[in-house]
Amino acid sequence: MQQLADRLKVVQKFVPVYTPWINGTVERVNRDILQVLRVMLMELNLDTRNWPYLLPLIQANLNHSAVASLGGHAPIELFTGLPAPSLLDTVVAPVGGVTRTLSVDMSAAASHLEQLRQHLAEMHSKVIARKEQRRAYELLKAKGQTCNFEVGDFVLWSRVDKRMRGSKLLVRWVGPFRVTEALSH
Repeated sequence: MQQLADRLKVVQKFVPVYTPWINGTVERVNRDILQVLRVMLMELNLDTRNWPYLLPLIQANLNHSAVASLGGHAPIELFTGLPAPSLLDTVVAPVGGVTRTLSVDMSAAASHLEQLRQHLAEMHSKVIARKEQRRAYELLKAKGQTCNFEVGDFVLWSRVDKRMRGSKLLVRWVGPFRVTEALSH
């Protein structure tokens, strides 16, 4: 790879393409997930070390419940094309050294899940807005600048002699030439 980079006169760099954790949006969503975990740990009287048993429950309920922004459909329903199964309401967790199956009342965590869903929607809208802003900038950059001369004006044409080493900044002006036609491209 280094030989190719040297030959093409480029520098190879490795950078993350999409990093949502840079601007704090993921931290916000993680804070909401922590709040839901705290509520569920208190409701189920579980030890705080048992939080990994609740994560699949929270994730499944986020993916299997209908969302207004998706037209009243669940994300799993739109992803698979199948009807969304019922929400999970059972968790298997160790309690007092014994593994027990606990029934969960999701109404206690419903408001926190809704808040989490709103923050996820905010995060996605910010990402979409940023992508649209970048796309508009690239489109504008690709169009270039409109010329500021008219038919009949005299212009000079600058040429860089690429045969001379280190001549990138040495410009030779050729002309003057009379403008006979101004094209939009």
